[in-house]
Amino acid sequence: MANVCASCINNVRFMEVNATIVDEYNPGNNDIIYYYCSAETFRNIMYSKSLWLCDVKRMNDSEEIIYGQNLFLDLMKELPIPENRRNEIEYYYNLFHNNLVTLSACFSESSEILSQWRGYADDAKGFCIGFNAKKLKSTFPFCALKIVYDVDKQKELIKKKLNDVLCHIVSKTPTYETIIGELLFIFAQIKHPSFKEEREIRFVHNIILNEDYSLIDSVKEEWKQYNEYLDGIFFRLVNNIPSPYVKSYFMRNEEDCPIEEIVIGSKNASTLFDVQLFLKYCGYHDINIKRYDSSYM
Repeated sequence: MANVCASCINNVRFMEVNATIVDEYNPGNNDIIYYYCSAETFRNIMYSKSLWLCDVKRMNDSEEIIYGQNLFLDLMKELPIPENRRNEIEYYYNLFHNNLVTLSACFSESSEILSQWRGYADDAKGFCIGFNAKKLKSTFPFCALKIVYDVDKQKELIKKKLNDVLCHIVSKTPTYETIIGELLFIFAQIKHPSFKEEREIRFVHNIILNEDYSLIDSVKEEWKQYNEYLDGIFFRLVNNIPSPYVKSYFMRNEEDCPIEEIVIGSKNASTLFDVQLFLKYCGYHDINIKRYDSSYM
């Protein structure tokens, strides 16, 4: 069981936490994760050999972030946290929530999810790109998370982080900002149980800003470490709203290619030859190509 540090709350255990809860996604050597996209996005990804991580608040199912925040706030009311500590947590939660942007690239463990074809692949007129998850993770400088849909497990994740936060508040350690950042990762890792069929995997990156909207120093140094992959922060318009994103390259040469499979949407008129020719002239080889076998109209 996870305990608060000895000085916390008069040496009394703060809450019961399942110690087996694991945040990071750790794929096997042969695990494939799928990226659903429109035909135009498919073209851009294959040409540029890069993927975008976009602001989760501007995605199709952005309400999920609100779901996670509401669950967190509900737990804060229920748990036996001393009032002074509760106020500190809420203060820093609001401070960093208002100065943080969560960016994400979303994948699925399956290429046969009808709702994903409809919602993200232009009603099956697009494509689904199958990445070797282990290879992709080795080149992506981001946190890989497996989405949790079970409410009890979601609560365990939040309680686990709250334990850490409370320990750092009491001990006054300088990593408190990092702990709050980890807590906010939870909001990108949990979704309403109704989305369970998506079997989602996410690569997530938090951009923490100063009051003048410049990156905090720790983030700057982190990005310098990965400048081989990152081009910096860009903006796109989503419903006329400027929305940040970062572009990260998933391969530097043919040997590094993590793409193993391309699935053509059932409403996409492309032939296997069309896709094979395109991939060849983009510099890809030995990628399996197939068509999504669905008769829905």
